[in-house]
Amino acid sequence: MKSPVDSHYNLFIDGEWVKAASGKTTVTKNPSNGEDLAVCEDAGPEDVDKAVKAAPPPCAGELMITKDTLVEEVLDMPGAISYCIKKGVSPFTCSGDYPRSIGFLLEARKVEDPDGFIAGLNELARRRQSF
Repeated sequence: MKSPVDSHYNLFIDGEWVKAASGKTTVTKNPSNGEDLAVCEDAGPEDVDKAVKAAPPPCAGELMITKDTLVEEVLDMPGAISYCIKKGVSPFTCSGDYPRSIGFLLEARKVEDPDGFIAGLNELARRRQSF
């Protein structure tokens, strides 16, 4: 029976499986019997730099907040309610409920610069996701 574990693992950098720049590897052990399990490439500083440069920026390819985004999705984002209130836009109705879309909310609240408001929410989302 073939082992479910591969015998060698390369580094995944910039969409490709590559060997470590230093050529160094580590042998991992099977914890149940101490036997050699697999050889893994050892990522060094050069490999890390290459991976960081190849990584997409935060939020790349993700759908950002638009006028069609549901209000409840935005309110789940840390800091969103305080952002709305600071901008003078209450996301809630008198009943304590809220409108369905950001576009409807901004139209109902007669926000003069809806695109600027949405850009601010997107910036808040970007700051929350980058670390």
